[in-house]
Amino acid sequence: MQVHDLSITGIQLPLGSEDESIEYMEKISGDVKGDVVVLPERFVLKSYDGFKESKMYTFLENFSRGRLLIAGSVMEIVDGKSFNRSYVFNDTKLLGTQDKIIPFASEKGVITGGRSISIFRSGSLSFSVAVCYDIDFPFFARLSGMNGADIIFNPSLIRQDFHSEWHQYIRARALENRISVISVNSITSGLGGDSIYAGTYQDGPGVRLNIQEASALKMFNVVHPTGLMAEKRKERMGEDPSSYSFPVNEVRY
Repeated sequence: MQVHDLSITGIQLPLGSEDESIEYMEKISGDVKGDVVVLPERFVLKSYDGFKESKMYTFLENFSRGRLLIAGSVMEIVDGKSFNRSYVFNDTKLLGTQDKIIPFASEKGVITGGRSISIFRSGSLSFSVAVCYDIDFPFFARLSGMNGADIIFNPSLIRQDFHSEWHQYIRARALENRISVISVNSITSGLGGDSIYAGTYQDGPGVRLNIQEASALKMFNVVHPTGLMAEKRKERMGEDPSSYSFPVNEVRY
């Protein structure tokens, strides 16, 4: 597989209203340089009934011009059910969505969990989107790796006093699956940003981690070499005797 360096920008967007979020992103848009942009989980403090007709949807669609956008996630109501849903755009086109599969404590009984994992592919880039809590469980990263994902984008909202545990999950999911993970948090007070990229690379017969942390920056940039770990990931998947039957959708663009 051809190796290609991918520039990724994580925007540690503060939580706010729809108008506040749009205004914030408009102000920093000129400084966003990444081929890929990732936003935090549930950065807008509202639920949408008909998100595709909203001002935010139109803004995100336009914001993705010339780039791939992992648009965090929003609370969306469909047929009376609430979903914590991540939208993925590429150059103003909607590629697809990923629903959070496992509700976190405050979401239990509130959101309906997703039932499949989408793998997005284009050229040397293959990825999945784990919405916050889903990255805590081995199945998501394992199935992503088994189905060829090179990197997992993880929009998150993590309390500041749980950053140590959160970072351990990100490191573990990356290392155990020979995959890369970028997890983007909000800089809102009490959350504190500290987004993290855990890239994997080969060192002789073994694999090491390239860790980069964002601290409290408004945005941070990392360079991810796509395709670098394809053979080591295939080797690891063959070594792990685990078996899963979770359905996976493939999205080509």
